[in-house]
Amino acid sequence: MKLVYRGIAYTPNASFVPVIETATFATYRGLTYNCRRPLILPTSPQIPLKYRGIAYNIKPTSIPQPQPQKSSQPTIAFNS
Repeated sequence: MKLVYRGIAYTPNASFVPVIETATFATYRGLTYNCRRPLILPTSPQIPLKYRGIAYNIKPTSIPQPQPQKSSQPTIAFNS
């Protein structure tokens, strides 16, 4: 099938993802339908990204662990 957008003809590349029905129902404009989810999530290719000359990656290589916060209140010690 040939499509045209702003005067430029192109052929869409339809990639179908197998889906399964879920137990979730939704309503949109008065119509109720069953939601679906993909069996296997499609992976996106890793392309090098660059913004204003600086390379970056969308997926971080490691997730930083949160450091315990130090209390800003002074510690009070009682000698008895």
